[in-house]
Amino acid sequence: MAIFWGLVIAMRRNRERVPHEHRDTAARFEEAFTLLAAGDTAHLALCAVSMARGEDRG
Repeated sequence: MAIFWGLVIAMRRNRERVPHEHRDTAARFEEAFTLLAAGDTAHLALCAVSMARGEDRG
């Protein structure tokens, strides 16, 4: 999960270094990685809450 957030941050910091003709594609990749990181974070957080409550996932 931390790797995905690190990639998102790196993409945002280096946004201006992308050639103009590739910026739309780079923006789509940035959006995709942001959604992936957010979804992964939410999934892991909900699993942690479930385990903290002692709920069985069987």
